[in-house]
Amino acid sequence: MMIRTITQTAKVGKPVHIKLDAFLRQQNDLRNVARQERQDCYKKTGRSISCYEQQIPKCSTCDAKLNNWHPETISF
Repeated sequence: MMIRTITQTAKVGKPVHIKLDAFLRQQNDLRNVARQERQDCYKKTGRSISCYEQQIPKCSTCDAKLNNWHPETISF
């Protein structure tokens, strides 16, 4: 069975584009913090940790205006 993927470009306005960009940057920062914590733990202890054992701090780039924004509400 072949799985097909359809890619479509989202045509959104500038305000939505700014919010999407900020949201994606925040998610990328959180992912990088989590990865760095896993690497540090492995270097120090020699064992890996699961996502449930991680202590991810609040992302410093988190913007208050993103708290009430939900990506699923955007219409394309």
